[in-house]
Amino acid sequence: LIKRNETFLGAWVNYYFKDSTKAFAETEYRIGRDFNFRFEYLRKHLNLGYYLASASPTLMQDRFYSSVSAWNNKFDNSLSSTFYGKLKYKIGNIEITPSGSYSILGKTIYYDTLALPKQTNKVITILQVGSGLYYKKGRYTSLNQLFINAKTGPDLIRLPAIFINSRLSYDFKYAKILFMQAGIELNYKSGYYADAYMPVTQQFYLQDKLKVKPGLLADVFLNMRLNRVRFMVKYSQLNQLVLGNYYVGPKFQGLKGGISFGINWPLFD
Repeated sequence: LIKRNETFLGAWVNYYFKDSTKAFAETEYRIGRDFNFRFEYLRKHLNLGYYLASASPTLMQDRFYSSVSAWNNKFDNSLSSTFYGKLKYKIGNIEITPSGSYSILGKTIYYDTLALPKQTNKVITILQVGSGLYYKKGRYTSLNQLFINAKTGPDLIRLPAIFINSRLSYDFKYAKILFMQAGIELNYKSGYYADAYMPVTQQFYLQDKLKVKPGLLADVFLNMRLNRVRFMVKYSQLNQLVLGNYYVGPKFQGLKGGISFGINWPLFD
């Protein structure tokens, strides 16, 4: 057993402008090892930020011993730098929120196709652009999100190229006292070579043999409120009744469809 001390230094600065604009920066440094820095600029319709980090490898990535496999590594800190932004724009009953982020990753640690930890000196960049669209008119509400991912460098971080989330709901009242909301929520992601899972180390690793097909998930729900008591009924994975089984990873089937119930009953004022 090796005992050692760890010393952290940190700082946080926050500044408010006269028009309610806010800017803040924070940093943390573990002396001799890790650090992170974040800066954000927040206005009413705009959010800009930057994040920089240097992170030590985990104990699992450095050392592991078992009857199946073993390793003793001395990896360098992994580096990441991310620029991100979000804009909010409203036109009548429609609110549009385009967003984007650009990440630069260095000395990335990953588990290769043999489920062994490795580190690359090549730079990986990830660009994500997307937009949210919120619409409300009368009793109808629609909330939609679209994200598109693109990468350069070695294919060590696997992501769906397209991800879509959409929610449509309708509010109504029964007997003047029971407020109800019925709706459907859809999730879609494009096909990609998702990471496989190694039970021995409980880590995900790269694989190039089985491509997870594009998947569409659908949930229908009914929310109810009577005074301060809230009820919920949901049927999950409605898509299985039409499209059959789906997979969240290679050889890992998604959950079966089913009904769930919930209640929130505060017993105090």
